[in-house]
Amino acid sequence: MAALLSLPARAQDCALPAPRDAALLLAAAEADERLARSLEEASNACRIPGELCDGALKRCRTDAEAVNTRAAAHDEAALRAQLAAPVGGEAFDLQLPLAHVEAPAHCDLTQGGFAAQARQRRIHASTHRQVHAEALRWATWTQGALARCGQRPGGAVVSAAGTSGAAVAVPAVAQHVAAPTPAAAVAAPGAAPAAAVPPVAPAPTSAAPTSAAPMAAAATSAAPMTAAAMPAASMPAAPTASGASASPSEAPLLAAATPAPSASRPAPPAFATIEARTIQPDAQAEQEHAAGEAAAQRARMEAEQRTRAEEQRARMEAEQRTRAEEQRTRMEAEQRARAEEQRARMEAEQRARAEEQRRLQAQREEAARLEAARVQAQREEAARLEAARVQAERERAERLAAERTELERLRREQREKLTQEQEEMERRREAQLEKAEREAERRKLEAQARAEEQRREEARERAEQLAEQAEERAGAHRRAVAQLKAEQEAREKALRAQREALQREEAEQREARVAQDARKAQAQEEARRAKYAALELQEQEQRAGEERLRRLEAEGEERREKDAKAHADTLARSEDPRARPGRELSLAASGASLSLPGTLDSGNTYLGGATLGLRLGFFGEPPLEGGMASGLELHAQGQYLRQLGGTAKQQLFRVVPGARFWLGRIGLGASAEWQRVQATAPVTGETQATSALLAGPQLALALLDGRAQRLVLSARWLPLLDGELGTWGAAVEGGLGPLLLGAELLRGQAGSGDGWTAALSVGYRLHF
Repeated sequence: MAALLSLPARAQDCALPAPRDAALLLAAAEADERLARSLEEASNACRIPGELCDGALKRCRTDAEAVNTRAAAHDEAALRAQLAAPVGGEAFDLQLPLAHVEAPAHCDLTQGGFAAQARQRRIHASTHRQVHAEALRWATWTQGALARCGQRPGGAVVSAAGTSGAAVAVPAVAQHVAAPTPAAAVAAPGAAPAAAVPPVAPAPTSAAPTSAAPMAAAATSAAPMTAAAMPAASMPAAPTASGASASPSEAPLLAAATPAPSASRPAPPAFATIEARTIQPDAQAEQEHAAGEAAAQRARMEAEQRTRAEEQRARMEAEQRTRAEEQRTRMEAEQRARAEEQRARMEAEQRARAEEQRRLQAQREEAARLEAARVQAQREEAARLEAARVQAERERAERLAAERTELERLRREQREKLTQEQEEMERRREAQLEKAEREAERRKLEAQARAEEQRREEARERAEQLAEQAEERAGAHRRAVAQLKAEQEAREKALRAQREALQREEAEQREARVAQDARKAQAQEEARRAKYAALELQEQEQRAGEERLRRLEAEGEERREKDAKAHADTLARSEDPRARPGRELSLAASGASLSLPGTLDSGNTYLGGATLGLRLGFFGEPPLEGGMASGLELHAQGQYLRQLGGTAKQQLFRVVPGARFWLGRIGLGASAEWQRVQATAPVTGETQATSALLAGPQLALALLDGRAQRLVLSARWLPLLDGELGTWGAAVEGGLGPLLLGAELLRGQAGSGDGWTAALSVGYRLHF
């Protein structure tokens, strides 16, 4: 009786828990993946507000609503609790990730929040997939646990009639029942023993084989074959306490609770009052015959049951393969659809970026065109000013020449008129003429001084205007360069941020790649390559911008140098006495005295000829605190002199190059001289020629060095090459307006004694 009372609790241990739909978790994981992709698209599209950003946000909100709708349906916490509950007295070895609190999904985020929300959604998707995989593994394990529970003593669940006729759960009790008697009959209480009758074979019931209920399925999958896998027809009818047999609906439970009888041991009697009866010899033979037939029938039924079990197992395996193939096909179709959608989004983003790049290129070309137009206008303005200056200089020169011609004509007329006057009026008229000339000269000099002062003032004003214009252009250029630098730095920051985001995304994708298949990983790799290609293109554009910035800086530097040069030229044209002339060409008539002992005409020889000179100066601006400009000066002089008198005809050729670096008024440099003296005897025609190449340092002192006035003292020492230690020279270079004055003294070793050369030059100099 105690065993019967404990049957319901023991049967509850082998009960199959109510199954939950784990496929909802897989759908929730896919929804999280779609929302993560929508968040990433919104993060990329909303960097620049526009239609792309609005469309991405709309798709993101749609996916967020789908995620929030599925969050209440899948109920992951309840499924975790079911997986952790014991089944059949056994506990499942769970391998679940940590549970995360799944906050409601939304798309009202900042630029940095999209990436964080996408990462969180991918974490939820990975968790859902792992829990779904554990649920599938738990379902397989549950079948084995139920089978093992049914094989344990008292593990099967049966349905029997109790005292009130209701069905109760009872265990299989084959091991608790004694060996059966040869025959048994059911008698009513208090009835007398009846006569011996032959045993009657029990009629098979009409109950069907084991049903598809969870307990019967668990018993069917267990081996060896138990009574739960046999039809009720192979067992004798067990009388109930009320005297009625089990109903057809209770046959499966009764069959599952009754152990299978073997050929050597007949089925045990039911729990009821049984009266043993005496068996006659012929009845015993019939009993043995009936037992043989029952054993044969049981063998047939066992073979049929095994065949049906094999067919059912093959059918289930085919259904599982079909479902797996359908699921794989569906997943492949979804993956292809997602890949097509992602490729379409990437193409749209690429087209948008290409359009933005074309717009930026058009802006850059327009800026370059405007800059070229401005530079061309400046060049045209400078050319116009230069042409105006040249025209003004030419007109002034022509006017001065006309004035000089007119003055000469007037003078000639006055002289002719004065010669015709009487001698007594000559001295008085000459005095008056001299007075008038002095007055006219004074007025002319005053007018020239005023005109010169006015011209210098205008030149200074032009120089100040040019300096202000140059400063304005330099300021505009600096502002443009600063703006370009700021744009370049902003672009570099954006590129660095995008690269960091891509690197973080790549790291997250590496973590989530375990749960993704090979095709999705290949698609993501291609997308990353496309993004890196876009980044490389942007970096190339950045390098082109840097190159253009450097080119603009070089153009600005060149423009500043031109402005400085123009300013220097303007200052030079203003005839600042501290500004040195840059280029000067001179031509002068020269006379010299040559003393060369040991020649055909050993006395002093006087020569006459011409001297051509050239000076090139590379000077800076004069200091504001006073003094002359510093710089490099290159000069060269060629001279040809021929003897004016004497018995021997002598000729002198000289070439004197040099270079000086001026530090204010002091000039240091080097000088060289090539000279050739050729003398021809008048009687014999014998020609004697001597040549010498001299070189050495030189020192100069500039008292005045400008376009209007020049006075430079210089000394040379020429001991090198053909020179001697006593070879030296001194020179005075002078100038007043276009007039050139020069004197030179040179001492050197020649023949049997010291030779001297003294020269004087008067001529014209031209600045260009």
